[in-house]
Amino acid sequence: MAMGDWNVCFCFSIKLYSITWMFSSYDISCKNNEEWKQLNHEFVQSFNKQNFKKSFINLFWEIDFVGMILFMVSLSCILVPFTIAGGVRTQWQRAAIIVPLVIGFVLIPIAIVWEAKFAKAPIMPLQLMKDRGVWAAICIAMLVYWIRDMPGEALYTVLVVGLNSSTKAATRITRLFVFVGTSVGLVLGLIVTRIRRVKPFIVFGSLTWFGAMGILLHYRGSLDGINHKSATDGIIGGLCLMGFGAGLINFTTRVAISTVTNHEYMAVMISFYLASYSIGSAIGSAVVGAIWTQRMYDTILRRMNDLGLPNAQELAQDVYESPFDFIKEHTWGTPTRIAVVLAYSEIQRILCIVGLALCAPMLFVTLCLRDHKLESVQSLEEGERYAGNGKQVDVVVNRYDDDIILNYLKKLVGIKKKEKKPTESNGEPY
Repeated sequence: MAMGDWNVCFCFSIKLYSITWMFSSYDISCKNNEEWKQLNHEFVQSFNKQNFKKSFINLFWEIDFVGMILFMVSLSCILVPFTIAGGVRTQWQRAAIIVPLVIGFVLIPIAIVWEAKFAKAPIMPLQLMKDRGVWAAICIAMLVYWIRDMPGEALYTVLVVGLNSSTKAATRITRLFVFVGTSVGLVLGLIVTRIRRVKPFIVFGSLTWFGAMGILLHYRGSLDGINHKSATDGIIGGLCLMGFGAGLINFTTRVAISTVTNHEYMAVMISFYLASYSIGSAIGSAVVGAIWTQRMYDTILRRMNDLGLPNAQELAQDVYESPFDFIKEHTWGTPTRIAVVLAYSEIQRILCIVGLALCAPMLFVTLCLRDHKLESVQSLEEGERYAGNGKQVDVVVNRYDDDIILNYLKKLVGIKKKEKKPTESNGEPY
C-alpha cells in the first residue's frame, strides 16, 4: 500500500473508534436513566401490539418512501443526461438522453401532488415549506454549493494542466475553501452568542461572494499560455474570500431555518436543509459537466487550429480524454500545451461567469430570510399552529420576526411596516 493509503486508513480508524466510544459511553450513561427506560419500554410494547406487516406499513408511511423515491428519481433523470450528453460527439438526439429528461420533468409535479395530497408524513411539510424563512434557507443551501462547484468542480484539473501546479499544491489549494470556511464558522459561533442575530452575517457573506467570484473570473487562468504565477495567486485569494463568505453563510443559515418552527419539526427542516447541499452540489456538477463536455473539445481543437498545429484533431481528442497523461508528453511552454492552457482558461471563464450570475439570486434569497432574535429557549413557539397530520404535536410556523434589514429596505421604497403582536411566549427554557 502507498503511504497515502496508510494515512487514510489511520485517520479513518481514529474517527471510527472515536464515534464508537462516544455512542457506547452515551448508551451506558443512559441505561440507568428512568426516562430512557420508559422510552425503550414503550418502543418494545408498540412492536408487541403490532404484527410485522402492520409495523412495516406504518414505517412505509412514516418515512414517506414514495416521496423520497419520486424526488430522487426525478433529480437523477434530469441531472445525469446533462453530464453525459456531450464530449467528442454530442448525443442530444439519442433516446437514451431525451427519455430520462422527459421522465424527470414529469415526475416533479407528481412528487409535489403526492406531498400535498397523499403523504401521511411528508418529507416537506407544506405549512413550513411555504414560509419564506424555510424556502429561502433551502435555496441558499442549494445555491451555495452550486456556485462553489462552478469554478471549483474542475479546479484541480485547471491547476495541474492549465497552470502548471504540482499535484500536492493543487490538492492544498482546492481545500482552502473548506479550511477557511470552517475556521470562520468557529469564530462566528462565539460572536453570535452575544449578538443573538444571524441574518446580517448571512447577507454580508453573500455580498463577499460577488468579490470572490470576480477575483476567480479575473484570475481564471494563464492568458498567454506561459505566465501562470499571478493566476495561481489570484485563485488562492479568491478561494480564501469565498471560504470566508461560506463561513458566514452556512452555519448561520442552519440556525435561521431552525428558528422558524418548534423543536419537534426542527429535525425535519434541518435534515432537508442539509440534503439541499447535496442537491445543489449535484446541480453544480451537472452544469459544469455539461459545459465541460459540450465546449471543451471544440475549444481545444479551435485553439490548436489557430496555432497551426498538425494533427490537431487527434491531439485535441487525446487531451480531452486523458489530460494528465497528455501533459507528461507535452511540457509547459510547448505550442500544444499553450493551446490547451488557453482553452482551459476560456472554459473556466464561462464557469466563473455562471457562478457570478448565480450570486444575484443568492443575495435575493438571503434578504428573504427571517431574522428571529435567538432567545435562551429550546425552540421559538410563538407562531401560528397547524394540525400535525394526526400527530400529537402541531406544526408551529414562526412569522413574527423583527427583520431589521428587510424593514430598512421597505422603508427605502415607502412600504409601511406591519405591526404584529406575537402571542405569549411558551418557549421551553434550557
